[in-house]
Amino acid sequence: MLNSVGLSPTPFLPNLLHEKEIGFDVGFKDKGRVVILQFKLGHLLQRLNRASPTQSIPELERPFWRFNVDSAAHQLMRLAEFEVAGAETYYVAPKVSMWEQFK
Repeated sequence: MLNSVGLSPTPFLPNLLHEKEIGFDVGFKDKGRVVILQFKLGHLLQRLNRASPTQSIPELERPFWRFNVDSAAHQLMRLAEFEVAGAETYYVAPKVSMWEQFK
């Protein structure tokens, strides 16, 4: 799949301690560009709970997916720094919700 976007390098996979320090799970560098991936656990949702009755309900196909990002965390700041420096930076979440789908 990465070949389809022009990437064919060996990924840099930091260990958990190093990942906490540098802020990402996988990094690629190829042909003068850097791609950074941060994996998150996705949550399958069937309905949206509004914060207040006045909040509009967005048009969403059901079921839909979400994942949490701690916007006060060191990790988000590091990812923003990588992006400002020119890296393509992405959050990635699997679109599976049941153990059987991992097989």
